[in-house]
Amino acid sequence: MESLRVMVKEGMVKGMELKGLAPREHFCKACMQGNHKVTPFPAVSETKVEKVSNITVSDIWGPTSVAAIGGYKYYVSFMDVATRFTTLYFMRNKAKVLDQYKDYKAFIANLHSQKLHTVQFDNGQEYLNAPLLAQIASQGTSFETTAPHSSAQNGIAECLNQTIAD
Repeated sequence: MESLRVMVKEGMVKGMELKGLAPREHFCKACMQGNHKVTPFPAVSETKVEKVSNITVSDIWGPTSVAAIGGYKYYVSFMDVATRFTTLYFMRNKAKVLDQYKDYKAFIANLHSQKLHTVQFDNGQEYLNAPLLAQIASQGTSFETTAPHSSAQNGIAECLNQTIAD
C-alpha cells in the first residue's frame, strides 16, 4: 500500500485518488496476526519444571552425509527438562526410535527410580506410530507433540541439536 501512496504523491499515476485509507501509523493487530504463519513464541518459557523425569523432550537428527563408524546416520536425543541431563542414541535408521525409547526409559528408571511422566516430541512419523505410542501409554506416560511446522516449540531439543552440530 505504501508504494501506491508514493506513486500517487509523486504524480506517477494520473487521475487516481486515494480515499478512505488508514494513516500510515495505523496498526491492525488482527491483520498482523492473520498474516503470520505461526504465532511467535515467548523468548523465555513460562513452564517451570523442577522434578526429575517430569518432562522429557526428544528429537531425531540426521541423516548425516557420511555414515559414522558402524553405519550410524541418525541420533535420537532425550533430555530431562528439569536437569538438562541428555542421553543420545545413535541409529542406522529412524525405525529404531522405539528400541531407543525403551532403553532410555529403563535407564531413567534405574538412575532415578522413577518413571517418565511426559515425553514431548515433534509430529514426525517416527514418533507418531502405533508401536511407540502403545509403549508410551502402557507405562502410564503421557505425550505431547508440537504444533506442525513449529520447531521452536521444541526449542530445548532443537538447541541441543545445534550445539552438537557445532
